[in-house]
Amino acid sequence: MTLASRYMAVFIACASVLVSAPPPVTAGAVVDVTRLGGATRTETAAHVATSLHPDGTDHVVVVRSDRFQEALVAAPLAGALQAPILLSADDEMDDVTQEALSELGAERITLVGDETVFSTRYAASIDGVDVTRVEGSSTYGTAAAVADEVVRLTGALPSLEGGRTVLLASGEDFPDALSASGPAFVGRVPLLLTAPESLPAATIEALLALAPEQVILFGGPAAVDEHVADQVAALGPDVLRLAGPTRTATATAAAEHFTATGLLERDAAVLVRGDDFADDLAAAPVAGALGAPILLSADRTWLSDDTVRWAAERCGTLAELVVVGGTTAVPQALVDAFTHASATCAAPDPAEPASFPGDPAPGTVYWGAAVGGNGDPTQRHEQPAGVPLSLRRTFFRWDQRNGYLPRIAAEDLAVGRLPWVSIKTPGWTAMADGTADAEIDELLRNLDGLDGPVWLTVHHEPEGGGGVNHPDDPAGPEGHRAANRRVRERMEALGTDNIALSLILMGWTWDPRSGRDPDEWWEPGLYDFVGIDPYRDEPGGLLTETWADIRRWAAEQGTVVAVGEWGMRGDDEAAAQHVRDWYAAAAGSATDGAGARVIGLAAFDSHLNSRTGSWELPPSQLHAFHALLADPRTARL
Repeated sequence: MTLASRYMAVFIACASVLVSAPPPVTAGAVVDVTRLGGATRTETAAHVATSLHPDGTDHVVVVRSDRFQEALVAAPLAGALQAPILLSADDEMDDVTQEALSELGAERITLVGDETVFSTRYAASIDGVDVTRVEGSSTYGTAAAVADEVVRLTGALPSLEGGRTVLLASGEDFPDALSASGPAFVGRVPLLLTAPESLPAATIEALLALAPEQVILFGGPAAVDEHVADQVAALGPDVLRLAGPTRTATATAAAEHFTATGLLERDAAVLVRGDDFADDLAAAPVAGALGAPILLSADRTWLSDDTVRWAAERCGTLAELVVVGGTTAVPQALVDAFTHASATCAAPDPAEPASFPGDPAPGTVYWGAAVGGNGDPTQRHEQPAGVPLSLRRTFFRWDQRNGYLPRIAAEDLAVGRLPWVSIKTPGWTAMADGTADAEIDELLRNLDGLDGPVWLTVHHEPEGGGGVNHPDDPAGPEGHRAANRRVRERMEALGTDNIALSLILMGWTWDPRSGRDPDEWWEPGLYDFVGIDPYRDEPGGLLTETWADIRRWAAEQGTVVAVGEWGMRGDDEAAAQHVRDWYAAAAGSATDGAGARVIGLAAFDSHLNSRTGSWELPPSQLHAFHALLADPRTARL
């Protein structure tokens, strides 16, 4: 069944509000994933509208593209009209929305919002269609006016389990109202808004006029104070609060409630970005098409344990997922994490380390390289492979922290590569004692201001190349830990959220012949993950006993592993197979029970810094490397 035809089926079924549950799918079945997105929020809304209405529609609801309030309370109105929701700026309807209106053949437009939202001049500028407006004297008044219009169109408040029902969410932040918009659209249930600490007068008047028997309140006390719940109860209706400790938990609580009561179906879900409402404004009609709940990611780098757990609990039942938003809003790694949980029934393990920027979905692995002396990988790798590296390792001096380093990282992010930057620092003691704080802050601000996650290593391979007692700085392991501890403290002081801090040690450090102890360099809670640089001078693969020891050690530390540099000898089919085996072992590391999960592998495709000859990938290895860039297990931003 197409999304559009399912829209009609759900709309008809919802005439009586309750929807019968579909038969379960086979446990472990692959979830059918559809993405509806565009380069902008306006394009996403237009794509959703034309996808759900391939034969057109005579009525369209238009809301402001930069305001969530009217867009989300419009959900039950669009549901009652069986109409799509399009977005527009406040001063002029843009070309994308005009083209969508033309393609849909719309004859009527309902604007949601007063003249501070859409001016009279704007409304008068729309030619060729009848334009009406639903508005109140404030944001809360507009929500009340929309509720009145929904009841006028449908004839009565919908009767859900608990009686005639109205939904209520905060008008100050979007996530909880977004979670409410799906059931609001499906059941044509009015959605009112409240201030966090007190019911606005317009909302009180609406509740008195609508006289619901039940008000379902979305969000915990931090979003909507208990005083508001008491105010609602004093007006007569019962109050049911759907909430969790986070926005993602509130969304799953709402999903659980409305699937359990039968308003929403169990075999489908809608996934959106949970920290930015841009593309989310178009999600309610998609939820209506599927009869499905809206689930949120924590942000663009992390799906959240709440959402993963919900997907895992639907293992064997969930058959369809629609992602609303492009890959910038909802990266493929988040989608992969959702479908992996649903296919494997794998809920998050409380013992798993906390996620961090750029953490890929289990079952996927970043695959990339360091190329020459920070060389451009386009000609050597990306043109032959037809896709970009998903991870790029680069190296910098401390005096390059302001210009060259952030520029290279920005270039990587612009084409979809995760930047993993290593920087050699001033003396470790000067880093640790605060002398270099201003320079550390410059580096961190430069990286945190980029449009995507960055992995940062401060002085990689600190053990040095001179044997057991020759680290790169006289301060030794304690000095290196202290320097990185200072970097972490500055990250926390600045509130960075784009940077993951990693240690990188030599693979040789785990070899008993090295005489080294990796525990001397590791500090619990300091790093987001551990990086390893393993090489194999003799022909053969990298899946050695030392590698097994590294993974077991990392699991004991409660962390995950990424490979910052790898190299192996050999230029034949056996060497190519070693590359494929190396990749497959990493991609399967989340479930093999052999140690810590492996999250990234970067080849050292360079002739630099080797006493035993170039580590540039020879032809057989290079061919295998390129083929794996297109493998679906390769993690992508």
